[in-house]
Amino acid sequence: MEELITVMIPAYNAEKYIARCVESLCMQTYKNIEILIVNDGSKDSTGTICLELEKKDARVRLVNQENGGEGAARNTGLREAKGRYLCFVDADDYVKPEFVELLYGNLKKHEAGLSICGFTELKEATVLNETKGEKQFLSQEQAMEMLLREDTFKGYVWNKIFDMNIIRKYQLQFDVTLAVWTDVLFVFQYMCHIEQVVFDPTPVYYYIYLETSVSHGANHVVAVDKSYSAIRAQEQMITDIPKEYEGVQKQMAVRFVQNALAVIRNIGYSGDSKKYKEYLVNCQRYIKMYKSMAKDRLSSKERVLVFLSGNMVQILFYLYKRNA
Repeated sequence: MEELITVMIPAYNAEKYIARCVESLCMQTYKNIEILIVNDGSKDSTGTICLELEKKDARVRLVNQENGGEGAARNTGLREAKGRYLCFVDADDYVKPEFVELLYGNLKKHEAGLSICGFTELKEATVLNETKGEKQFLSQEQAMEMLLREDTFKGYVWNKIFDMNIIRKYQLQFDVTLAVWTDVLFVFQYMCHIEQVVFDPTPVYYYIYLETSVSHGANHVVAVDKSYSAIRAQEQMITDIPKEYEGVQKQMAVRFVQNALAVIRNIGYSGDSKKYKEYLVNCQRYIKMYKSMAKDRLSSKERVLVFLSGNMVQILFYLYKRNA
């Protein structure tokens, strides 16, 4: 008998997309799935649409809650999931019929702790990015380093399948205080408890690029707090990286520097460096701490910004303010 797999969808004001998302899951070649929708206090007709979808297919289950954000909705999904394994799909995305079968099949066949698939990034009808290549088998160290890079399988939870026994054993949850890097932190913490990862770049997930998405916001004032969340996530991660994982340590140093530079840029755009003095001091400290380790993986522009952030930050703020 096929093992039950929960596919969890956090949904907030998703009336335009939720039906397409759920219908793509109802067409999965792997049949024994629970389609768990967590309606996170939607103010549009998302809840009504989900009730109709629930009536059409017995595998669809709707859970309603007051609005708490995507992390809170996913945490509800962790508590409610009945499956032995767990996948995530965002409400505005959709998947190919073999999505669950590919993830689960690779996980079981290769006795991995985590299975990852490829994806196609779409903006309307335009393909922005699509994963390619051969199947890879990664050690914990290799997987952690790739997680921290931006040119591989990415840190999203939606192109992965997780073992609920591991999630429950180690009481893993999404950090609801973070605006960004919640996925990366969750995946990293999960990776701390497994030995092998299989990455099949076959693109079976459609990620839809939306200008209104929380990850694509352009308000630099709001982005100061949001971008600093990445620093806070990394502060939780750095202590769990084994000292002998030199490549992971170096890539984390790169991300510390890059994210600190992003926060400083957003402070400059905001025009209020006094308000964000604590953030600035912390970012300058991390840049100073990690710049030597990260140097050979930074671009020439990033190396210039590193110098300016430590020696001429007011000039840097002036330049950012002019271009805001």
